[in-house]
Amino acid sequence: MSVKQVPKESWKEICHPFYLCTVNLYPLDLEDKWGIKFFKYQEYGLGSVCASVIDIDGSLLWLQAAVDETGQLRRINDDEDSVNQNRESYKIYVNILSYERDSKLVLLKLCNELNINCDQLYDFNSQLGVAKWLLTRLDDNNNEIEMYHFLEKSCAEYVREQYEKKGHKQSYFVREKGD
Repeated sequence: MSVKQVPKESWKEICHPFYLCTVNLYPLDLEDKWGIKFFKYQEYGLGSVCASVIDIDGSLLWLQAAVDETGQLRRINDDEDSVNQNRESYKIYVNILSYERDSKLVLLKLCNELNINCDQLYDFNSQLGVAKWLLTRLDDNNNEIEMYHFLEKSCAEYVREQYEKKGHKQSYFVREKGD
């Protein structure tokens, strides 16, 4: 496995991203150690932020952090008080796609690649695990086809509704895996 940066256009979210964790690093720390570059953009309600998309063994991760008041990115070494709660927005928030199959596995891969223990994370999602919501399609020949596995039921329902709005003959169903 290895961390590789991919173009931001590779991020193909179909609902809303799933929060994975907050890494106790700043953007320039990742650039220094892994060559991961961040791009800046304006996020409605947040102001100026930076982001990067990386691939770890086939799993895409969206990394995001605030930029400081001068518009600059930060390193942990630049901030004498880097563990201060007031500085958490400069740390890297990590999201994964809503249809990632196993969020806990992705967290373990991330920690392994960054060479950190999970207990060294600033924060992580307590709802990690295998995606348990399945979106299927019933086609014209009565074949049921798996489309996506979702981490949250609301995402599965939202995507089902979007497909139904397209007006195709197929029927779409959301069910909990194992049903």
